[in-house]
Amino acid sequence: MLAGYTEPSFGTIRYNGELMTPRADSLRRHIAFIPREDILDEVMTVGEHVFQASVVRRPRLSHADRMRRVLTVLSFVGIGHLTKRTVGRAGERTISDGERTRLNLGLDLTGTAEVFLIDEPISGLSSRDSERVIETLEKMARGRLLLCTLHRPAQTLLNRFDKVMVLDAHGQMAFWGTPQEMTRYFREAAAEMRLHVSAEARAAGGADFVFEVLEAPFRRIGRQTHVSTTIWQERFEKSPAYAATLREQREEDELEEQHPEVKSGSSIPPMPRRTPVELWRLFCLWLLRTLYPRIRSRMGLYAMLLEGPVLALLIAGTLRAASDDLYTFYKSLHINEFLFLSLVLAMFFGLTDAACEILRDRPLLRRESNYKIFVTGYLMAKTLVLTGIAGVQCALYLLVGHLVLGFHDMFWPHFWVMLLTAFVGIALSLMVSAFVR
Repeated sequence: MLAGYTEPSFGTIRYNGELMTPRADSLRRHIAFIPREDILDEVMTVGEHVFQASVVRRPRLSHADRMRRVLTVLSFVGIGHLTKRTVGRAGERTISDGERTRLNLGLDLTGTAEVFLIDEPISGLSSRDSERVIETLEKMARGRLLLCTLHRPAQTLLNRFDKVMVLDAHGQMAFWGTPQEMTRYFREAAAEMRLHVSAEARAAGGADFVFEVLEAPFRRIGRQTHVSTTIWQERFEKSPAYAATLREQREEDELEEQHPEVKSGSSIPPMPRRTPVELWRLFCLWLLRTLYPRIRSRMGLYAMLLEGPVLALLIAGTLRAASDDLYTFYKSLHINEFLFLSLVLAMFFGLTDAACEILRDRPLLRRESNYKIFVTGYLMAKTLVLTGIAGVQCALYLLVGHLVLGFHDMFWPHFWVMLLTAFVGIALSLMVSAFVR
């Protein structure tokens, strides 16, 4: 909802006084949502990822300005020395998990975002990688607003944040304030309510201590306890910290009422229309994004080039039979079967090449939807590349099949019929990939 993907079921969200809705494109481009799972392509380099991200977020930049911005972002997040390094699969030793996380953060630094919504940026990282990611977040926060979700962070890392909100079960707010105030608040609550907290949790402090305090009233302590599920929210709403928060909010509301020009002056200009040059750059971007995974993956390239000839040898070799001992094309018994199986195979090429295309791109499309990704160009690029790949497969299949069965001067008619059939398969497969989950 904060990213503008969906409307809240009740209440409103405003950005600089303007209503945030899924249709507010001029607002959404200033908000970056960075999910926990990355959208990195294993066959592309670190520099290519940031370069392509800048094309989506700032297509108006010239090539020279874009390269300068890419190098600046890579240096900012501390991975400038990895510009030409291939990303590889998660878990490989190409780049570390912490470097993947910082690269994931750097993608949106190429744009105009002022608010960053980051989901568990240090989850699963080593202590050293977590430290480096937090350092990157601190640098990003200068002049920007960062909202991060964290799961049981260490106290030393938690202290680096300005404010922390603790959410209990069902999203109830158990605390809001500075990390130091949080620790003090829950220590006082544990002493006041005489809650049993392990010595390890007390020594660790931070989220481990807080969550153990939150769960303590609901444990069995000699007998079954019966407490309200909203106990922590009710307790916080009675605390001086909550009263101070309400007082700050009232002061901000009064300031806006006294100075309405501040609120109205923050109006954000609408997102400019894409120029033909920008649309062309986005179209070329989708061409590369579709082509790179297929030609840079060695196994994928081998499968693409060998599939047609191998199937042609199997099919044509099986159907090579004549009424006489000496085989000739004019005495062949199974030409009709070969033509029929060729069309089936062309449909197979089209369906398999595009089977999960849009489904696989959905996280990427969702993340970049705030920047008007040129959906028409995306579909055109996908169709063009996939049709070209299917055309190569059909051509290799026909060259081998015609050679085995003795076809002469019939390559192009067969090729165009197979290519058209493959195109229909691609269109059907893309449609299915767009609708299934």
